[in-house]
Amino acid sequence: MTLFYKPFELLGDGLRSLSLSSDVGNIAAIIIYCLLSLIPAVVYVILKNKKRIIEMDRFLFLLSGVLFFVIYYLINPTLFMADRFGSMTLIGLFYALLVGYLVLRVIAVWTKSDMIELQKGIRFLVCMLMLSLTIGILMECFEELPASIQALKESNTMASDPWMAFENNLPNLTFTIVFLFIRCLVKIVPCILEILILGMILKLIKELGKDIYSEAVASQLGKIGNMCRNMVLTTVVLNMCFAVLQVIFRNMLYQINMDVTIPLVSIILVLAVMMVSKYMRESQKMKEELDMFI
Repeated sequence: MTLFYKPFELLGDGLRSLSLSSDVGNIAAIIIYCLLSLIPAVVYVILKNKKRIIEMDRFLFLLSGVLFFVIYYLINPTLFMADRFGSMTLIGLFYALLVGYLVLRVIAVWTKSDMIELQKGIRFLVCMLMLSLTIGILMECFEELPASIQALKESNTMASDPWMAFENNLPNLTFTIVFLFIRCLVKIVPCILEILILGMILKLIKELGKDIYSEAVASQLGKIGNMCRNMVLTTVVLNMCFAVLQVIFRNMLYQINMDVTIPLVSIILVLAVMMVSKYMRESQKMKEELDMFI
């Protein structure tokens, strides 16, 4: 989440420092503040000039108003809430409204789009999901894992020193840290497999654009189904093995994480792909029989 909140916090700090630097700096800060807040309204004007405006785009004026409000209180955070949670609340409000607008606009546009435009939209969403999963993996490895290790060391100061741990007959922290790495691996492996599946879906969309009844489409659906099934099995087996290992080595661990993960979305995806694959096979056979009859 720091990745999304930090730019706004830096913006507020920067504009506050610029405003306090001098009279000229204060004027410059006000101009930058107004220009940034008007960005959504400018987007509305651009869309209108390109004749791509829809009713939902009026929401952009509300976003501009919210930006005026959010940036002002980021520059003067004590006027809203005295602690950091005030800033996070304001930034979260803006992101909630922005994401809501984008989702509603996408739905409104796609309901009036042809198949080609729908395929472009789906490709875009798949790419965004791949990006989101990649960011999640990076955050898990470089933010969550180091934070967990640091918290473990701070809560077990004696065990963090090998000599003190030996003198007090305490298990060393190293073993628990290894298990934290294993837990990180258990979390990111399904995400990596999901990225691979999404890449296969992009290839499927490309084949659908060429010929919906082609053998390549049916073959790609089968590959996606197998990959989804393997992902579900891998996720379940990894979680089972990790839970068993924690029970076996429980006396050597300072922290046990029994996370029960039920990949319902993945299971539904497997069933849906299998169903679509069979449907496509039957449709392909019917088309071949019809072509032979003609």
